[in-house]
Amino acid sequence: MSDKKQANDRFRVLRERAKELNCLYQVEELLASANRPMPDIFRDIVQTIPCGWQYPKLCQARIVCDGEVYEPTQYMQTPWTETVPIKVEGQPAGFVEVSYVSEVPTAGEGVFLQKERKLIRTIAERIGQTVFHRKLEKLLREWEAANRSLADDKHGREWMVILDLLRRTDEKLYLYTSRKMLYHLFWSGVKESRQVLNLFGTDFTLTQSDGTGDSNSPSQKQSRESILAVSDQVFTIASRHLSDNEILDCLHKWIKENKLSFLIKTVDSASTPFSAVLDAIMRYRSLASGEIALDQPTEKWLRVSLIRRFFADNIEFINLAKRHLEVSDFFELATHIIHPSGSNGHLGGKSNGLFLAWHILRRAAEGTRRLRASRHPRLGT
Repeated sequence: MSDKKQANDRFRVLRERAKELNCLYQVEELLASANRPMPDIFRDIVQTIPCGWQYPKLCQARIVCDGEVYEPTQYMQTPWTETVPIKVEGQPAGFVEVSYVSEVPTAGEGVFLQKERKLIRTIAERIGQTVFHRKLEKLLREWEAANRSLADDKHGREWMVILDLLRRTDEKLYLYTSRKMLYHLFWSGVKESRQVLNLFGTDFTLTQSDGTGDSNSPSQKQSRESILAVSDQVFTIASRHLSDNEILDCLHKWIKENKLSFLIKTVDSASTPFSAVLDAIMRYRSLASGEIALDQPTEKWLRVSLIRRFFADNIEFINLAKRHLEVSDFFELATHIIHPSGSNGHLGGKSNGLFLAWHILRRAAEGTRRLRASRHPRLGT
């Protein structure tokens, strides 16, 4: 191969990488537009994606998310297609599809380059994360509205406001608390709870605990409605046998337990992708209202696990970091991390040192006017 041909090949490869990076930067900029509606962002992403592919004039893209389709007016189905699912909280929410409107020259990698396949996976992952964070923000606003309602509540039925919010925004958590309440009533000797367990016990506990089943099955939809009705009945029974304060205390306790359990399971698994850990932290932060009271052993375990998951397994570093970091410190960190799709490693050494030094200085500055904490640097894996 001549030197000229080698130089041309290298230039072509570099040009394709530049196109892909430019495409990814544009998509990131669109997704960072916090005040724009997601449908508008999706429409712009669909127009942006083709610029990152080998033959942009022949390339087209579409996004399907939450049942809505975003595609160019002249979009056409073709056999030269690459499709990647969009996942929100690990569940399919749609897909991103890139295709050519006519046949194009192929190399050893096929119609689409390996880097192009990686690019579409990254775009789909970032869309899923953004949709998830938008839902968390909406949930946080609703929680704040509920807190205002609680402040204005004149009848002492604060727990009803909380349950209504859970039922509308977090069905899994609502079913979890109703199951806990049913057990609580049963062990408290409430006869009506025994009747509910006898009639619906197996279906009620299994449907809530494993969440499995074919979502396309008509019987599953009916079962879900029945389970929700039973959950409503459980709290009706509770209102007749427990005081408002007792129900409220139980709800607070079980909600905290549930919020902590999914974070612990996510952090504890070494095979969990970095993006899933970040999503779990953001979800935990969004659902938490006020100070998060953890018992000391659990807080210490979670703090060490987060340090190990984000930074390093080095014992000396862990022993130093755990003296200066709190679980809540990782909330803001999660919003400043840039990582590639499928990343499963640690933050870089410089990032570790900057993050730890920042918090050492920040805590040293508490009560000292001469020191001021600055914003976090943007970190990357």
